[in-house]
Amino acid sequence: MAFLSKALAPADSGPTADTDARTEEIRAARREVAALAAEHLADNPEGWALAPRLMPEFEGTLPDLLLASGAVVG
Repeated sequence: MAFLSKALAPADSGPTADTDARTEEIRAARREVAALAAEHLADNPEGWALAPRLMPEFEGTLPDLLLASGAVVG
């Protein structure tokens, strides 16, 4: 979940090359999360509902969380 935390951290002010690179990192993280969600949860509403409930105490990675959520209800 480190990449997600990094993606959600506040951005530095002012446009710079670092900001452009950071914007691309955020886009890449969002694409990765979307792909994982599509793979493990698809259109299963129970999986989507379970993932945020497990999150506060889940000790694994985000891919593990999505996999577990999909498996439990699938």
